[in-house]
Amino acid sequence: MPTNCPSCGHENDDGAAACRFCQLILKKEAPKPAGAARSPFEAMARQVVERSGQDLLLMGLGIELDYSPASVRGIDAALDAMYGSGGDAPGQEYWTPSQGKQGLILAYGAYFGEVCRRMLDGAWEEDPEHPKDPLWVRIACGDSRIFPIARVFKRLKNGSEDALFVVMESLAQDLPDVRRSWGRGYLKQAGLIYSRGAMPAEQRLPVALEFCGLAAAFDPALAGEASALAGRIAAAPPRPSQAEPGLARSQVGVAPAANPSPSFLSAPPAPETGSPEALAPLMRACELAPENLACWKALAALMQGLKKLSESADCWKRVTELAPQDPEAWRQRGWTCCLAGRLQEAEDSLTRSLELAPGVPEVLLEKIVVKDRAGDRVQALIIAAAVLAIPENLATLRTRKLQDYAYLFSPDMSPELKTLLAERLG
Repeated sequence: MPTNCPSCGHENDDGAAACRFCQLILKKEAPKPAGAARSPFEAMARQVVERSGQDLLLMGLGIELDYSPASVRGIDAALDAMYGSGGDAPGQEYWTPSQGKQGLILAYGAYFGEVCRRMLDGAWEEDPEHPKDPLWVRIACGDSRIFPIARVFKRLKNGSEDALFVVMESLAQDLPDVRRSWGRGYLKQAGLIYSRGAMPAEQRLPVALEFCGLAAAFDPALAGEASALAGRIAAAPPRPSQAEPGLARSQVGVAPAANPSPSFLSAPPAPETGSPEALAPLMRACELAPENLACWKALAALMQGLKKLSESADCWKRVTELAPQDPEAWRQRGWTCCLAGRLQEAEDSLTRSLELAPGVPEVLLEKIVVKDRAGDRVQALIIAAAVLAIPENLATLRTRKLQDYAYLFSPDMSPELKTLLAERLG
């Protein structure tokens, strides 16, 4: 039956979507269901969240998938507890995961990608060079491209060396408001790890304490709540596993690992002003889990935020003892020792970092500063001239603001070095 337009009266064909004369919409399309996924991977992530209550790997630790960055770090911790921090096939050029691990990679990859997409307001898209290949599906965030499923593949293969949370910290390094918002997620996850995890207490409690410290490090306003929760956790007597009687550890998704404590390669940001309330839980976490790299790194960052530079350097010393082949750990130890006035230890540590990762421009610059501060000003000037004569080094160093380099252009720097750096780095 013809339809008369209610606006202009024009007679339109039956079922017309719009008036042919005035273009008034006559028939609206049925809206998509609320919350409809814009990508199959977004839908897959939603299914992972909905079914996470039956994910024995996550429930063993007590992690809840709530699209928070803290939950991503929780996945890292759960994977370390399950497979160990060394990964399933580190150093192997080719690795084919089992069918079960392929499913885990796809599921956690979809979830990890969706957290990144929401955090940066990005979009799922296929890689034009690898269409229809889920391993290469990516998140587009401005000029950045993240391959979440490929990242989870690497995470299982190489272990905490390719921790997922390192990617998130890198993506948000210039977004202080976003990073601050992560604190509340850490506090929530710490409570869940403490109260509902099925894993033995000696494995769970150091992680919960670490998360309390991270909550305060990311958002100092939460320091009071984090300290109160950490006090309850630290005072709790060891409890037996909450798994059902007769349920083997492998059945709750937690296999014995060589190092049951989670080990992350990234350290949390040092707060602009340290949170003293976070100190006790992190120190307690290091006491309960003396092999936990993440706890020592978090404590080092907090000590630096509290201006306890020598104590921070001692924490980085412990990190290098636990990870002697990590050049970034040696670099952090070296620079913190420089700030603390322990100049010989600083130079030795930076030298070791360069032995493990030769030619890193930032480390070379830091070693120059240490030499100058130690009084070896002629040698510092010679090395600086050689380093800054290389175009690649200049290009790298100029990407950072000079104020990011502590001590540069300070009153006690030699005038000659100050002039050279000002001329070459701009």
